Amino acid sequence: MVCCLELWRGVKYAKIRKLECCGGLDPYQPPECQVKYLEGKIFDDELGRFPDGSEVTTSRIVKLDLSNMIAQTRNTEYILGKMSDGYNEWLKFNKNKFKKEG
Repeated sequence: MVCCLELWRGVKYAKIRKLECCGGLDPYQPPECQVKYLEGKIFDDELGRFPDGSEVTTSRIVKLDLSNMIAQTRNTEYILGKMSDGYNEWLKFNKNKFKKEG
C-alpha cells in the first residue's frame, strides 16, 4: 500500500490502525475551530519513536485525505488503517444524532 501513495514531501510517515477520531465535540465552539486528533496503534514509525503496536494519540490533524487514507499532523503523515471495532460501534449507535434536522 505504501508504494502506491504519494506522501506529502518533507514529512515522515507511520501507519496507524484500529484508530478512532477524537476531539471536536464542543457544542459551543464552531466546527472550524475544533481540534481533531487520532488515537490508535502505530506501526512502521519512520522516526523510530514508538515500537510497533504502541497505543498513541496524534497531535492535531492539519490535513486529511480520505481518498488516499492519509492524515497529516505538523510533523508526521499517518497512513490510515482500519477503524477500531469500538469506534465503528459508536458510529453506528450515534449516526442519527448528528444529522441535521429540517
